[in-house]
Amino acid sequence: PVTSGWREWVPIGTFHSSYNGEFNGNYHTISGLYTNDENMNYIGLFGAISYCEIYNVGVKNSYFNGDQYVGGIVGHASFKSSFENCYSEATVGARYAAAGIVAAGSCQSGEYSVKIVGCYYNGVLKPRGYTYMSGIYGGQYEIIKNSYYNSDKCNYGKEDYAMSEADFKSGLVAYLLNGDQSTIVYGQTIGTEDYPVFGGETVYGGYADCDSENLSVTNDANMVLNETKGHIWEYSSSGTTMTATCTQPSCSIDDRTETITIEALDSSLLTYNGE
Repeated sequence: PVTSGWREWVPIGTFHSSYNGEFNGNYHTISGLYTNDENMNYIGLFGAISYCEIYNVGVKNSYFNGDQYVGGIVGHASFKSSFENCYSEATVGARYAAAGIVAAGSCQSGEYSVKIVGCYYNGVLKPRGYTYMSGIYGGQYEIIKNSYYNSDKCNYGKEDYAMSEADFKSGLVAYLLNGDQSTIVYGQTIGTEDYPVFGGETVYGGYADCDSENLSVTNDANMVLNETKGHIWEYSSSGTTMTATCTQPSCSIDDRTETITIEALDSSLLTYNGE
């Protein structure tokens, strides 16, 4: 890789002296880190951590290459370590155990090794072997939510977390990274920025109408979108006529109403199960 001006990096924490504190990047990014030693283990921004919290940090324009346990953020994480709002665009290489966020982990029986929430990997994995390679996490006993990797750059990982280059550029990933949207961390100016950034233009999402199967995303706060798929009906009756009205703000039915006529001997006995 082009490494002019990059810094030769010694990862924070080793297997015998792991980092076990709290690291808050305050939504900053770190660029130009370079570690290239094919005899070295535990490489990343952090080499090895345990009982640790890492959040609100991005790694860009960096290169991590070693023998075992090489990650875009952390090489090896243990004992309920957590990651939230982290991303990496680093190139990562290893003979064994490499991943975009955390290469591997360990835990006590009945516990999880790592929890990863709102993180993404947009770099390239360059394995010299094919064991335990993953776009997000290469170990076991994990909890992963709202986290994704670019499957056009990285061919390793669970499909549940795979998103294409087009998904990233469209703003869809930026929207999904924010989970239930109660806290907006990632933004993106769609059509100008190719990838999510901390802060940035808010991305809104929803379904264009009740027949839509796929989410639509936009920077336009005034665009009318449904929060959920399908119709949401409210029912009213008059005599033998039942009227169903869709309460979704964007509905494909004219006037958002359908009328159902039901023959009944006594309209006072008219009931409808909503199907």
